[in-house]
Amino acid sequence: MVTRRIIHKISLNSVTLCPLRYSSSSKSPKDFNDLNEPSEQDIQEKLNLKEAKDKFWEYHQKDKGKVYSLKPIKVKCNSGKIYLWCSCGYSRNQPFCDGTHRVEHYDIKLKPIPFECNETKDYWFCNCKQTNHRPFCDGTHRELKIDDVKPTIRH
Repeated sequence: MVTRRIIHKISLNSVTLCPLRYSSSSKSPKDFNDLNEPSEQDIQEKLNLKEAKDKFWEYHQKDKGKVYSLKPIKVKCNSGKIYLWCSCGYSRNQPFCDGTHRVEHYDIKLKPIPFECNETKDYWFCNCKQTNHRPFCDGTHRELKIDDVKPTIRH
């Protein structure tokens, strides 16, 4: 007699394990039938993003920094390095942090956003500090008006 059990979806911190059918009469792992199973690459990408956000609390800052410039900047980043993107807008080493946020006089609550580079190539970093995809530019600077935001650098 062949019995079938269905293991239902289980959700662990926004990673969903999909249902599998298992036949008790079969002895080989190949006999698992997948039902809407995401690819291993999809699962790995979700886990990597979640790990980065869990590892670095800075990703959860709600405030946005002072507008430094209304144009993004292209920087070649090297694989294996961690870069600290300035989220406050006061750094003199834009788009990266120089520690200016630590000056008590400025009373800055924002901290730099770490970026772990996995591939050596050019990246477009946000300089308006209003992006929703920190530290990368998402085009938000196009909606800002130069007279309203008063950027540090005049264009």
